[in-house]
Amino acid sequence: MKLITYQDDSGKPIVGMILDKGVVDVAHCATAAGIDGDFSSMNALLANQNWFSALSKMSGWLQENNWSEYKKPEGLKLLSPVPKPEKILCAAQNYYDACERAKRPVPKVLKTFGKFSQAVSSSGGEVDICGHDATWEGELGIVIGRKCKKVPAKNAFSVIAGYTVVNDMSATDCAKIDEQLLRAKSHDGFLPMGPVLVTADEIEDPGSINIKTTINGEVVQDSNTKMMIFNIPYLIEYFSSFLTLEPGDIIASGTPAGTATHFDPPRFLKPGDVVEISVEKIGTLQTKIV
Repeated sequence: MKLITYQDDSGKPIVGMILDKGVVDVAHCATAAGIDGDFSSMNALLANQNWFSALSKMSGWLQENNWSEYKKPEGLKLLSPVPKPEKILCAAQNYYDACERAKRPVPKVLKTFGKFSQAVSSSGGEVDICGHDATWEGELGIVIGRKCKKVPAKNAFSVIAGYTVVNDMSATDCAKIDEQLLRAKSHDGFLPMGPVLVTADEIEDPGSINIKTTINGEVVQDSNTKMMIFNIPYLIEYFSSFLTLEPGDIIASGTPAGTATHFDPPRFLKPGDVVEISVEKIGTLQTKIV
């Protein structure tokens, strides 16, 4: 199933489920169907260990009842599927093709960094680069579905709620000055995410799906998650080895070749650019640069 978070007319965030007839307000429908649970936010929904069965029960109830309160997806103001993740954990230099194009050695150990929730922005929104030398980084986002720690790689998929698309934007000029990534990665809005969360059951093999990024319609990244150096189970095993992962936490799994600095001369983002990142089986994340 596909889940979204959108704003109602009062500005309140609403968790929605996309079905053939349209979008269902999950909390409203749960009340009508007599399904217990806190559906007030994506974090609250995922914190319920039985969230998937609750949504499946809701879907069945909708098929059996004459529910008329569907909304048209195109008329909704989307937020990020998880607007306020507690943690955003990121893998750096995690694609073989990116290392080859940048003429860097393939890392022998996983390189990581973190971002903050104020960096999250929505699909279809705008990001102000504030005059920086900023690059796009199209990535598969992994959404954690239950509280866990010390998860072995063989059990990693059991803690995943689903997947989304992320753009792990970077201000490369800040990284050069600071010689570290905190400021470069943490500008407001520098993690566009969405448009949907696709539940894990919908994607049989997330380790082999296509990723494509276009700038103003021109393809700049075209790869596949099978090019990851450290795969999804390894990422979850690594991060959970020292952190308790919470429902709604995001793991950004790294970006393939074709970011701004992989061009000669570098092709940094400029106001007016439209970035579209498409991940197979999930959808397209669009961002306008201002």
